[in-house]
Amino acid sequence: MTKMMFFLNWLKNPIKTGTFREIPKKAGKHILHFSQNLSQNDIILEIGGGSGSLTKYINNKAYSSAQSICIEINDSFCKVLRKKFENVKIIQGNAADLSEIISPEEMSRVRLIISSIPFLLINKAERNKILNQCSDIMESNLCPMLHFSYTSFYSNVFKNRGVVDFLSKKIKSFPTVHVNHYSYKNCSEAFSSIVKGMDFSEENSQKKEIKEGKTK
Repeated sequence: MTKMMFFLNWLKNPIKTGTFREIPKKAGKHILHFSQNLSQNDIILEIGGGSGSLTKYINNKAYSSAQSICIEINDSFCKVLRKKFENVKIIQGNAADLSEIISPEEMSRVRLIISSIPFLLINKAERNKILNQCSDIMESNLCPMLHFSYTSFYSNVFKNRGVVDFLSKKIKSFPTVHVNHYSYKNCSEAFSSIVKGMDFSEENSQKKEIKEGKTK
């Protein structure tokens, strides 16, 4: 039922939904590498929860005791998320208004940002507003961001803000999913140690210089 609802929402509003199917399990499991050492006081912020295909990994208490906050603009998806994840704080709203819908205290406790928003499909002004606010959190809290999309994505916003660690892993699925990892230099030691522990084969992933990243 959830898969059908996801597809119907895509038909109704492809830009907001972003894709006609959910992110596959193989991609979602990468979240566990980054969440397993987070404490109960830490927050994982999900931007664009959809029907919860990534939320179930974010909320996996067997790996992490961190709290979860999920921002989702679609009313139908919010209802599904609230029903499936009672212990996740679901906020219906536009991620471009992130600083207005999340308290400064909660913002200060974010240790990981997860997003599957189709940044290339939304208008530039809104995209840049979201990415700038994500950059604020990453810089202040020295935390990484994972972006799940159907292309390798590196924004000029990140480049101009000094986000220097960028790695994109390609997950074989239909359509192909890219797990894009971002962090600031001061976070790079912890970021690199986690990435080294993951299965990044030479065939499916590559470390990229900033100038080689796709910029939009």
